[in-house]
Amino acid sequence: MKIFKSLYILLITFIFTACATYAPQYDDDNHKAVGFPDKEIDKTFYLVGDAGKSPIGGMSGALKAFNNYVATKETKGDYT
Repeated sequence: MKIFKSLYILLITFIFTACATYAPQYDDDNHKAVGFPDKEIDKTFYLVGDAGKSPIGGMSGALKAFNNYVATKETKGDYT
């Protein structure tokens, strides 16, 4: 029974490593990355999630850093 378990593990390992590749695979040879259009940004959205445990009536270090970052940006009309 021990030999079957060893062969089974070896077979599973071989199957997983046989499917691996180290080079990117594309659908065609003419694959090019798509860039952003040359347009001005109209609005910016800032999504903040789990910025640390904030004290009551205060801000956590992450929220203070975000507040300092937003203070250096032009945010008129943005959703902050």
